[in-house]
Amino acid sequence: MTLQLVTDPLNRTLIYRDDDEDVVHCVLTDPDYRRLRTYDCPVDRGDNAFAAMLSQVLFPFSLVRKSWNSDYVLFRLEWGGTLGLIGIALALGVLAWIRAARSLPFRQGWVDWVAVALLGLYGLLAVLVVGREPAGR
Repeated sequence: MTLQLVTDPLNRTLIYRDDDEDVVHCVLTDPDYRRLRTYDCPVDRGDNAFAAMLSQVLFPFSLVRKSWNSDYVLFRLEWGGTLGLIGIALALGVLAWIRAARSLPFRQGWVDWVAVALLGLYGLLAVLVVGREPAGR
């Protein structure tokens, strides 16, 4: 069972769901926890495999916040695996296409190439935002 309590100055909302049910139950209460309203929302347990795969391709790593057996919040990088490498290759291809469209020489701007090769989409976005011009222009 999953139980969540959401509070604000006016109301308290209890949200709970049994792991084997396809319904989320919400109970709205006043500050003294007297029930005001209830709501049941069906949950679609559709397969999110495609969304997870696309996420790993677009973002080769992610920053995960976990606090397993500690009172401290721990941040760690989680690698996207082989699909992350495919995403990096796609980001490098997009960078090559952009540099060709802008008539920029491929041998210059090696920092851009390294950033995209290490960071994938994150690096590509950084390169596009910074927009460095090659030396000699």
